[in-house]
Amino acid sequence: MSADFSLFLPLGFRHIADLRSADHILFVAALSAAYAPREWTRIAWLVTAFTVGHSVSLALTTVERQDAKDIVGDESKGSGYYRFTIEQKGGLVMPVEMEITYTDGTRERVALPADIWRMNEKVFTHGMFTSKDVAQVVLDPDLAFADVNRDNNTWKKPAAAARLARIAHAARHRRN
Repeated sequence: MSADFSLFLPLGFRHIADLRSADHILFVAALSAAYAPREWTRIAWLVTAFTVGHSVSLALTTVERQDAKDIVGDESKGSGYYRFTIEQKGGLVMPVEMEITYTDGTRERVALPADIWRMNEKVFTHGMFTSKDVAQVVLDPDLAFADVNRDNNTWKKPAAAARLARIAHAARHRRN
């Protein structure tokens, strides 16, 4: 068992067993009611599966861009600095895999370890410099994790902003 798993699994169990989450407890109790007490191993597997399955939920909440000159005074690291804010809406923290698609069609993968959640288990902001404009960001692009809500895993640049970025990109290349 990896150190990350043994560190973060208890967080998922605490989330499910939290008294403020009575609906979780009642749901598990209702599922367990079909079993006799002597079938405790089946109940344990059921509760474990529910906890793990329910606890994994990431959401990409914001993508923001700032000019690099405003942050570091020059563009040596890239012309823009992007911040990707990720919320962990479940109770079991996991590593994060992001696929970033740029307006020029190229893609980049970013792998973040589960350690990103050590300081704050609910919100993490990843920052990076790039000279490319971001068109889309997808969390868990390979569908590797049992996320309970995949609808909030994708951010797309608004259509008007994407069109303006392509025009600006073309104008920059014409000048060079």
